[in-house]
Amino acid sequence: MKAFSPLAVLISALLLQGCVAAAVVGTAAVGTKAATDPRSVGTQVDDGTLELRVSSALSKDEQIKKETRINVTAYQGKVLLVGQSPNSELSARAKTDSDGR
Repeated sequence: MKAFSPLAVLISALLLQGCVAAAVVGTAAVGTKAATDPRSVGTQVDDGTLELRVSSALSKDEQIKKETRINVTAYQGKVLLVGQSPNSELSARAKTDSDGR
């Protein structure tokens, strides 16, 4: 049993090395993106919040949710809707829903 415990610790340590590397790489990627974006960090956060609010508003409309594919992007407080809709009425409704966010 004594030989098993050090072996288990060694295997666990080796397996966890991959987790640390993934966390470091993920954190570095986010930091690099924030540093290279010309917007301030506050504006980036505001734009992310705006994207979530508009996406949430669009997902509350069942017909838009089922029949369209719309991606929401916010930049400097302005919203861009890009996607596909089966007709212009649904496109117009998506725009109206996003305006009311």
